Amino acid sequence: MKVTRQSRNYAETVGHAVAFGVCVTTCDVFQNPTMAGYIHSVRDTSELSIAVSEAFSSAAFFEWTLLMRRAEDLAHERDDDTCGYGVCLVRTGNRLSMSIVRHYYGLDASLHGAEMEMTESAVYAIEDYDTPIYLEENGFVPGTDGFYEQRANYELEYIHYDKEYNDHVKSRPSV
Repeated sequence: MKVTRQSRNYAETVGHAVAFGVCVTTCDVFQNPTMAGYIHSVRDTSELSIAVSEAFSSAAFFEWTLLMRRAEDLAHERDDDTCGYGVCLVRTGNRLSMSIVRHYYGLDASLHGAEMEMTESAVYAIEDYDTPIYLEENGFVPGTDGFYEQRANYELEYIHYDKEYNDHVKSRPSV
């Protein structure tokens, strides 16, 4: 890996994930890894799983940069602040998984964001990643199991972050 500011951030994130189990790099201007706050997944299915032994390779770094770019693009598509999106690295045994997440410093904001995502049933405190915080137990509506099927059949009346879907639903004649 070439020595750059971004590769240093990546190496630090991998180090934290390997040592402590989980770490998130947000798409803010500094792209510094964080181990504080709350996260939940997004509807985007971009993710990667690699062996921990390959984590410091140039190929893994390249894949991480692609996920970071996709997280930033997703924030722009949704007209959200890019600082609230990032890539989470989770170590499970000898595997390291990378996925796009929403990151918040407050629990209430994370629960609200997960509810708006419409696919999530829990958020996770990065400091205690193994203990999910369920939306329903905190007065929020969890995502539906059949979200993608309902979306494909235009059965939902509104979907956050999905302008194309919402425009289509609005243009249909009501029954």
